Amino acid sequence: METRSRTHPLPYDRAFVIQLGRDADPGGGAVAGRAEHIASGRSVRFRSWDELIAFAASCSSGPGVGS
Repeated sequence: METRSRTHPLPYDRAFVIQLGRDADPGGGAVAGRAEHIASGRSVRFRSWDELIAFAASCSSGPGVGS
């Protein structure tokens, strides 16, 4: 799996599920919801694009990535 993750254009260890809250307005800049990193199972609730991006960055460089 690790070899495939490194060569596939959409690697599994960089897959996320993003669930937006009912009041989210991504076009207007208001986002809130929940994100889950598929490979690790880690999840977080976020209230801004910055929080969502920080979570994605932490999962992309944290332990367990690529396993």
